[in-house]
Amino acid sequence: MSNNGCKEEMISIIVPVFNIKEYISECIDSILHQTYRNLEVIIIDDGSSDGSSDICDNYLNTDHRIKVIHQKNSGLSAARNCGINISEGGYLLFVDGDDKIDNNMCELLLKNMHMYHADISICNLYNNLQDKEKQKSKIFKLTPQKAIKDMLSEKFFNVSACGKLYKKELFQKIRFPEGVLFEDLATSYRLLDLCNSIVFTSKPLYFYRTRYGSIMNSSFQNEKIVFLDISNEMIQFLKIHYPDTVSAAYNRSTRYCISFIKEIAMTDISYKDYENKLRKFISSHLFAYLKSDYKFSSKLFGFAIVINLTAAKIAYKFISNFSKYFTA
Repeated sequence: MSNNGCKEEMISIIVPVFNIKEYISECIDSILHQTYRNLEVIIIDDGSSDGSSDICDNYLNTDHRIKVIHQKNSGLSAARNCGINISEGGYLLFVDGDDKIDNNMCELLLKNMHMYHADISICNLYNNLQDKEKQKSKIFKLTPQKAIKDMLSEKFFNVSACGKLYKKELFQKIRFPEGVLFEDLATSYRLLDLCNSIVFTSKPLYFYRTRYGSIMNSSFQNEKIVFLDISNEMIQFLKIHYPDTVSAAYNRSTRYCISFIKEIAMTDISYKDYENKLRKFISSHLFAYLKSDYKFSSKLFGFAIVINLTAAKIAYKFISNFSKYFTA
């Protein structure tokens, strides 16, 4: 593949950074060591206060492809949107600052995109920077409907903006919603809808790090209350444009509702109104969820929630606390 410097073939890599000084160097280094060299690396420091800002600035003198933008803390979506707005490449790649990517990621995703005439090129993910397993990679060309269904069922890939190479033109009218969580859920299906085709490789090229200090991997917080609104907005869109994907959307949303009840059970804060909304959603779609491929424990807890929400929470908290004695 040609590695010339034309902007049409340039990949703009957008890296949001917020208080991750332990990880940011590993992330940036993985980007700079890409076999595909025609890159623009846009690092958005979202008001870091732990020294991450200085680390980012230190890279400015090491590689002419790097740009560093400092802004007041505005959240992941605002950082990504800033990167999109100033990007000059014909392709966009989002890499969270505490993750890293395989040295061949850009080259392989762009190669697949050209070979299969796709608008989005997707790779498999590895969690927690695990050692790679030896496996034969497979490539699938997908229609928007098939891609949305697979994404919602999390069969091959999920709603994350990461691990995907996009044609920049897809973002002409789309930006990540600012000030709320679940920004990837709110945008992923709309981006897939704009595609003529999508290509996916089962080869893992993106290394996702699960950090328990992050809000998405912490106990229930007020910011997560927006989930049902964003999920219902997606479902209404799918009912109109991709009705065959709606059952997968309901099952995924039901799983998340059950998870939120579990998180709430472990707090000392009352979310009574929201809990009732979650329970109502679970109750409405439990029968289909029980027939899904999700874990039996999740199905069992969903059934318990519908029967008696209070008792289900108490039981879950007791079992979770009791199990700590055997895992300590």
